[in-house]
Amino acid sequence: MQTITALFDDYDDAADAVGELESMGVPPSDLSIIANNADGRHSSAAAEDAASGAGIGAVVGGAGGLATGLGAIAIPGVGPVVAAGWRRQPRARPRAQLLVERPAASSAV
Repeated sequence: MQTITALFDDYDDAADAVGELESMGVPPSDLSIIANNADGRHSSAAAEDAASGAGIGAVVGGAGGLATGLGAIAIPGVGPVVAAGWRRQPRARPRAQLLVERPAASSAV
């Protein structure tokens, strides 16, 4: 198997080269064009829809999070905990210390 690479300044030049290779008998499944789309040749409605959908999702998600947070603060007993944060639990002892402090097992029957 042989790999041939070429760099073109223009997409049309690259497409012409692919056409020439196909006319010489190279199967289209063996050819690829990688382009950066700097000139906007390949645009899609999906990309534009994704951008607007992301903006809508951010607004709806932010509003939902705000409503949930305000609702949690309004619940008696829960509100102060949510506002202040959970109390930090004491750190667990290291495992090595647990092994040292365990009583020895009795072997008497």
